[in-house]
Amino acid sequence: MPRNKDLVSDSERETALIEIVEFAKDIIIRLKSGSYQCNYVSHDTGNSYQIVLSSPTVKGIERFTALNHECCHLLFDSPAMIVKELINEWCWIDGKGADGKPNIDKLKAKMFFHVWNVLEDVRIESQGGKIWLGTKKRFEKARTKRGEILTEEEKDQGEDFYKNLNKTYAPPDLLLMIRFNQENRFKENPYLKEMKQSISDVEFTSRDGAIIVLTKLKPTLEKWWEERVNKYDTYPRFKWEHSYSQIRRGDSIDGNRGNGSLRQPNETHVAGKVWLKDRLGQKEVGELLKDEKESGDNDIEELKSTLDIISKDMSDSIRDVEVIKRKPAKIEKHNVIVSKHLRKLFNNITAMPKSRINNIGDEIDIGSYIERKIDGYDLNRCLIHKKNEVGLSVLISIDGSGSMRSNDRIDKARELVRTLFESVKDIENVEIKAQVWSSDKKGIVGITNINNKKETNMITLDIDTNKFQSRFKQTPTHKALTLASREVKHMKGKKKLIVMITDGYPNYSKNLFKIPTATMVKMTRKSLIKALRVSPNIMCVLVGDYNHHTSKLMREVFTQKRLVHVESMDEANEKVIKKFKDTVVRVLK
Repeated sequence: MPRNKDLVSDSERETALIEIVEFAKDIIIRLKSGSYQCNYVSHDTGNSYQIVLSSPTVKGIERFTALNHECCHLLFDSPAMIVKELINEWCWIDGKGADGKPNIDKLKAKMFFHVWNVLEDVRIESQGGKIWLGTKKRFEKARTKRGEILTEEEKDQGEDFYKNLNKTYAPPDLLLMIRFNQENRFKENPYLKEMKQSISDVEFTSRDGAIIVLTKLKPTLEKWWEERVNKYDTYPRFKWEHSYSQIRRGDSIDGNRGNGSLRQPNETHVAGKVWLKDRLGQKEVGELLKDEKESGDNDIEELKSTLDIISKDMSDSIRDVEVIKRKPAKIEKHNVIVSKHLRKLFNNITAMPKSRINNIGDEIDIGSYIERKIDGYDLNRCLIHKKNEVGLSVLISIDGSGSMRSNDRIDKARELVRTLFESVKDIENVEIKAQVWSSDKKGIVGITNINNKKETNMITLDIDTNKFQSRFKQTPTHKALTLASREVKHMKGKKKLIVMITDGYPNYSKNLFKIPTATMVKMTRKSLIKALRVSPNIMCVLVGDYNHHTSKLMREVFTQKRLVHVESMDEANEKVIKKFKDTVVRVLK
C-alpha cells in the first residue's frame, strides 16, 4: 500500500529519521543535495556530520533508501579514516615523496578502499535491517534493482562481451555484483566462492568486521592485482562509481569530535590504526570474525535499547501531572481582521472541487476521454482522481511559567488562540486545542486544557485557588512536549501540527532539587524525538530579546529548522498564523 504523502511528506519523513539518528548518536546532521551520481556521508567538525544525497537520484535507488543507508554508516560507526590509514600502509612503495612522506601506490590503495567500502555497505545494511524490518526490505529491493540496471547496461555492449564477463570479472567488481544479487551470472568465475564467503563473513559484524574480512581477502587481491598489472602493463579499472553509496577516501566519518580534519588523519585515527594492527596480529581471522559477530549482536541490543526510549508508546500515562483550573481573563478578544481573512480563504478552498482529471483514479471522465480521443492525446489521462479528506489537528502548547507575564505575553497568546478558533469555526475537518502548562518545585506539572473558543479565557497564569497562587512557576518543556503529543494523537485529523510558545529554556525541579540544565536539554530532546513519531510537524516559537545562551540551548533541543526566535508576541502571532494558514491550505486543497 503506497504511503499517503498528505499525512507525512517526504521532507517530514527524512527529518524524523535524521532526528532519531541525531538522538541515538548524540550528533548533528546536515542534509544536502549533490550533483554527483553518488550518495555519501562525511564528518564536518566537532559532533557535526553531513549527508549528501545525489540529485537526480542514482538509478534504481529511492532517495529515502539512500538516506537510510547513509544514516546506518553513522549508527554503526564506519571507521573510514582508520581504514584509510591502514590501507595506505599496505600500499607503501620504495622511496619518499617531496614532502618526506612515504610514496603510496594510490590506485592500489583505491582498489583496497573500494573493496572495504562494498564490505562496509554490506555490514551496515545487515545491521540496519535488524533494527527496522522495513529498512531491510527497502535495502534488498534497492540492491536487486541496482544489479539489474548494471546487468542490462552490460548486455547492451554486445552478446560476446556479456558472455565473456562470466570468467573475466575482476574480484572487486564481482564483490559488488554479488552484493547486488547478481551472483548467478558468474558461476564460472574463479573468485565467486571466495567473494560470496566474504559477503557472508561481514554480515552482522561490529565496527571492525569489514577491515578484518578485507585482511582475509588481501592475499587474493594482491596476487590478482600484480598479475593484471604485469599482464596488461596498466592498472585495471573498476565499477566503484556504480556503488550507490561511497565513503570518499578524503573524508572522515569517524573524526575525533572537535579535532578532526577532513583531509588529514588526526591523532585518533593514527592511534586507531595502531590498535587495529595489533588486534589483527593477535588472533586468527576466524576468531576475530567470531568476536565481531558477538560484538555486532551487542551493538544491536544497545542501539535497540536507545531507540526503545524513542519509540515507547506515547499513550503511557504521565505521572506528576495535575489538571488545574485557572482564573478566567477579564478581557476576551481576538484579531477580527485576521480571523475574517483566514475564514474567507478557508471557505473558498472548501468550495473548490476535490477531484481532478489525471492518470490516477477509478472512474473515467467521459468528456475528457472523447476530447483526448479526438485530439490524439494520451487516453490514460482521463481518470477522475478524488482526493480523500485528511483533516488537520492543531495543538498550541503555551508556556505558563511566571516569566510569560512580562510584556503581556500570555494575554497575546490568548488572543492568538481565540483568533485561530474563530478562523476555522465553519471548517469541519480542522480541529484546534491548546494547553497551558508549568510546574512547581516538587515536579508536579499543572496543565489546563483548552478545547474550544469559550475556554480560551483560561489561558492565564493565575490559578483559581489562593492556596496555589504562585505555585507553578517553572518551565517543564520535556513534559509539555509529551503531553502535547499525547493529546494530538487522539485528535481526529490525520495531519498533525504542534506549535509550542515559550520564552525560555527548559527549567524543572524534582522534589525540591533543581535538575541541571544540561540534563534538561537531553531530556527535552528525548521528548521531542518521541513526539515526532506522532507529529512530524512541530514548531517552537521562542519569545523575547535575543540571548545567546538561551538560543543555543533551544537549538540543541529543537534544531534550527524547528526553532523560530521572535522578540515580541506580536511577531510570534504572525509566525504562528502564517504556519497555521499554510498547513490548513495544504490540507483543504
